[in-house]
Amino acid sequence: MTDPTSQQYVALPGSERELVPGAHVVGPVDASEVIQLTIKVRARSSSAGDLAQEADALGALPPSQRTYLTSEEYESKYGADPADVQRVVEFAEQHHLQVLGTDLSQHTITVSGTAQQIADTFRVKLMQYESPQGSYRGRLGAVYVPSELQPLIEGIFGLDNRQQAHRQGGSAPGEGQTP
Repeated sequence: MTDPTSQQYVALPGSERELVPGAHVVGPVDASEVIQLTIKVRARSSSAGDLAQEADALGALPPSQRTYLTSEEYESKYGADPADVQRVVEFAEQHHLQVLGTDLSQHTITVSGTAQQIADTFRVKLMQYESPQGSYRGRLGAVYVPSELQPLIEGIFGLDNRQQAHRQGGSAPGEGQTP
């Protein structure tokens, strides 16, 4: 097992966050707050293009001639690589995060930990913000992961709990728009 303090961290591409317009810092997040995250890992290296081609071919057939993959076949062919998932699980466990579950077909690993554990693991500073859209836990900048795991991880979801979308049809300003 690698010493977690000796790992070189890099920014996870696409993970950068900016302040919600009109928001301001209220203070730090309670370090003992328990946070649940979903870590999205890559699909098997060759599966993304294959899935699109297979879907196109299936769509070209009349419904009576189509055959479909079982859940197990789909997971085996297009799911996350179990070795990739295991490497990310080991990283999470090294940082004392609780692994709540994995789903190869969805390419996800669900973990939880305290805000302090999460912040230390992913090298983020979690703050409590107040904005015109309400209070939220958030961060600025990128999420960081060990360089050897960066190619495996596509996203980490749950660090922020800011509102992501508004319901349609309301009368509040900005409803129906994504912040």
